[in-house]
Amino acid sequence: MGTYRQFSNVQNLGDKKYFPLRISRLTRQGTGDRDVVRVYERYIFLTSYEETYEANWSVPDAPLGRLNTKYDYSQTTRKATMTFKLGARNVEEAKSNLDFCSAMANLVYGDYYRRGDDFVYNGANANNKIKFGNLIRNELCYFDNFNFAPNMDAGVYEFNGNANSEGIPIGLSQDVEFANDSGLLAETGYVYHFDKSKVYPKEVEVTLSLIFVHDYPLGFGGPTRGREYQLRWAQNTGRDWPHGTGPIGVMRYMQASATPVQESLYTDAEGNEVSLEELEARYQNYRLGPDGISILPE
Repeated sequence: MGTYRQFSNVQNLGDKKYFPLRISRLTRQGTGDRDVVRVYERYIFLTSYEETYEANWSVPDAPLGRLNTKYDYSQTTRKATMTFKLGARNVEEAKSNLDFCSAMANLVYGDYYRRGDDFVYNGANANNKIKFGNLIRNELCYFDNFNFAPNMDAGVYEFNGNANSEGIPIGLSQDVEFANDSGLLAETGYVYHFDKSKVYPKEVEVTLSLIFVHDYPLGFGGPTRGREYQLRWAQNTGRDWPHGTGPIGVMRYMQASATPVQESLYTDAEGNEVSLEELEARYQNYRLGPDGISILPE
């Protein structure tokens, strides 16, 4: 038979009505070699999902007499944690679940590639993407935690070496019949195998934690909006970030600019034109007004 994915009822229902958890990973094979994208996809039984948005601020030393502390914005970190269960109605699905979990375990390790006879460390893998409906929309990410917990109370699929009426071990007979799709064994009838050294859990619980890496601008204003649209969201591709709900008009602040916005230039205190990036690099406190830049006291 072809590659077995999941129990047919789950697979068919998922294909018609639901969305899978989809993780893709770009793996570097080595200098001059073609990179490989591996895709892991599964319909899951989600039990919990949580996102956190943590803004980081730096607090410089305050001079004497300052009434209020000054906070300089650094960045915002978006994280997600999801817990789900994978059930197995037969031996093959239990094996497939373990293969999927093995792939998830690899995601929390660094990335290596072969150079000649050696392995070269390539740092954390920054080419992971995860997609889960409109909750996670094919975002770049790092995986910082993977937890795998078989539910032993649910039972396992075991080895069976007892002979059937034809003198063939039951586990071996079921392995062969299911692999050959003979029709003699129902999908839910494949409950024994012939590998004495292994057991396959009927249910596992998985927890994944990840940190998103945004490859598009976020926040209000910025160089993609320009001076005229400083109060609009920088992510201006018409997507209702982060959990867009489909083909409905987005709020005005999220809409794309009518025409492409060129890099805006501003006039500094010396009368020179500078970009917003230069402005932010040179001055910590400033205000943009109709007459140019006003430098505020520290």
